[in-house]
Amino acid sequence: MIMKKIMLLLALMPLVLFTACSSDTNDDNIDTFTLSQKNVELLYGGESEITVNGVSANDCLLTSSDDFIADASSYKGKILVNGNHVGKATITISCKGRKIELPVVVKPIANYVGMPVVEFGADLSTIKKNETSTINATYDGRIDYVDQSLTYSVYHRYFFNDGKLASVLSEIDIPNMTKEYRTFFIQVTKSLRERYTYLDAYKGQYQTIYLFTFKNKYYIGARDAGGNGGWYVYYAKTLDEVKEKLDIHPSIAI
Repeated sequence: MIMKKIMLLLALMPLVLFTACSSDTNDDNIDTFTLSQKNVELLYGGESEITVNGVSANDCLLTSSDDFIADASSYKGKILVNGNHVGKATITISCKGRKIELPVVVKPIANYVGMPVVEFGADLSTIKKNETSTINATYDGRIDYVDQSLTYSVYHRYFFNDGKLASVLSEIDIPNMTKEYRTFFIQVTKSLRERYTYLDAYKGQYQTIYLFTFKNKYYIGARDAGGNGGWYVYYAKTLDEVKEKLDIHPSIAI
């Protein structure tokens, strides 16, 4: 009788061991996890909370393709996406060998300056391909577009050297008689802050000049157009060029 019991126990041991190993394996390897949404759209400075199904966000690695535009962190087991500047980025959620990419679009609140194609060194065909507003005029070494989808029309003037983009001058067409003209610098600088990093403001030869940068890759200056009405926004590769251009004449329209 004792021998039979021993034989029975030996027969059951592999089954017990197999069951225990299988349970551990399932706990350590997650087949899949999902998010509560496939993409995110939010306003500048806004937040969006994403639910993770199958795992806790606290156990995931969160990375951004562009922290300047958007970043993410875990918050109470969920993902919190922050809209830092206007543009597009991708948040990657990695957990236990699996990953999901979450496209993020950050939209402007104060949209008065528009979005010219600032790709210095690009050729004319690249600008035409990426510019979404309407061609207004073409010159030798320059092409003009107009964006009439904004509160006031904005003219983007692209200047080329040896066929490569060298600078961009945007003109915001706001008439002098408009009641908000005297305080329009608030709308312009808010629009620029949503897209770029503020650097400084100083009294130029003709008007106050507001300076910004995009990741130190290029620089932006803005000032009142004075007697012409409207505002100028100038984009260039160096800060000195921006200052010189905006200080050179009371009217820099060409």
